[in-house]
Amino acid sequence: MNSDIPLWHFTYNSRPSAEEKAYREHFMDSDIKQLSSSVYVITAFLAALTLFDLLRLSAEPGLLPGIVVKIIFFILSLGVARFCARMRRPAVLDLSVLLYTLLYAIGILISHAINDYSPARITAVIAVFIYTGHIALPVYAGYLLPAVALLIVGESAILFTTDRADLLLDRSVLVLLFVFAELISVLASALHQRSRYKAFQALGQVKMLSGFLPICAGCKKIRNDDGYYQQIEQYISAHSEAKFTHGICPTCAQEFYGEIGKN
Repeated sequence: MNSDIPLWHFTYNSRPSAEEKAYREHFMDSDIKQLSSSVYVITAFLAALTLFDLLRLSAEPGLLPGIVVKIIFFILSLGVARFCARMRRPAVLDLSVLLYTLLYAIGILISHAINDYSPARITAVIAVFIYTGHIALPVYAGYLLPAVALLIVGESAILFTTDRADLLLDRSVLVLLFVFAELISVLASALHQRSRYKAFQALGQVKMLSGFLPICAGCKKIRNDDGYYQQIEQYISAHSEAKFTHGICPTCAQEFYGEIGKN
C-alpha cells in the first residue's frame, strides 16, 4: 500500500489514469449521494437567507439584488445534483462542481459588492462556502481552488477599496480568516481522500471466496464452474490473490520417506 505518498498529492488526481478511474468509479454511488445531500443542505441555507432578507426588504431595499442571486442559485443547486446523478461520471462531477463553485463565488462577490453587509455576515458566508466546498462536495480540493482564489481576491479588493468604517478596522483580520479557513479545509479534504484511497487499495488486495465449494472426498480437487476438477491450490490462486509455496509436513515426511523423512 502506498502509504508514503505525500498528502498534497491527494488534492488532485495524481495517480495513473486507469487506477484513478477505478478509484473514482468505485465511490461514484456514495459521491452522488454526498453531492445530493450537500446540495439539499445548501439549498435550505439559501432559502433561510432569502427569507431573512425578505423580512428586512422594506427596511433595506438594497437587498433585492442579493435575493435574486440567491433564488438563481437555489434553482442551480438542484439542477447540478440532478445532472450529475443522471450522467454518473467522475469527469462530469468534477467539471460540474468546478463551474458551480465558480458561479457561486461570482454570485457572492456581486452580492457583497452591491450590499452593505456586516463584517460578521461576510465572514460567515465565505467561511461556509469554503468549508462546504472542500468538505461536503465530493471532489479533490484542486477543483475548488479557482473558485476560492477568485472569492478571496475579490473580497480583498472589496474590503481594501471600501470607505466603510466597520470594515476598515477588521479587513486584514477578515482576509486572514479566509486564508485560514481555506488551508484547514484543504487539509481536511486531502486527509479524507487519502483515507478513502487506502481503503480502496485494501479492498483491491482482498478477494474472498464464498458459498459452497464442491470438493472431491478422495483427491481433494475442486470442481470449477466449467465442471472440471482442479487442484485446490490452482482453484484458490485463480479466485483470490493468494500464492502457494510447497513443503511437506512431518507426518507425510515419515509416511512417504520413513526414517529418512523423520530425520
